Amino acid sequence: MKQTIRQIPITSLLAYLLVQPLHADPVETLWTAPIERVLTYYRNECAAMRGDERDIKFIISPLRLRDDSIYEIPLSRSGIAASVVYANFGCEGYGTPWCGSSGCPSYIIVDDQVFGPLRGGRPFTTTFTTPYDSERTLLLVGINGGACSDGSGERGINLDPCYLSAVWDDENQTFRANGDLVVLWNE
Repeated sequence: MKQTIRQIPITSLLAYLLVQPLHADPVETLWTAPIERVLTYYRNECAAMRGDERDIKFIISPLRLRDDSIYEIPLSRSGIAASVVYANFGCEGYGTPWCGSSGCPSYIIVDDQVFGPLRGGRPFTTTFTTPYDSERTLLLVGINGGACSDGSGERGINLDPCYLSAVWDDENQTFRANGDLVVLWNE
């Protein structure tokens, strides 16, 4: 067995490594096509920053995913759920270049639709009761306090609490929001 392994030509090994998915643990996670689309975008951005797309020593992607970068949230009481890709990724040599004091871009994936990027904190949902509905699920994303105004019309500062909010519309397969839109991503 050891002889067989030694006899594998280096070109075969390199070809095998080049076609492997570039996320952290390809065996543990099987990405859906929309999630892979978002990750590929960031892998390409990271490689372009580094200028090493063809550098043989970086066959494994310099993009580093955190354990909490991809997760699910409920969108409705009818059982609709979404995958969230929170782009708190690291790019080797550049830290987390897509994040700043206002958070990181995030993408909400429902079926094959990718909504975003939403800029801010980690998206989450909460459930509430309305006078005309028994229960609704609200998507919340913490955004920069400067994006909101107080009762006298004064803009906030970065640390002031402020949220983008939206609800999922099952019938039209889209988000409904007041203010900042939750739009389809077309990268």
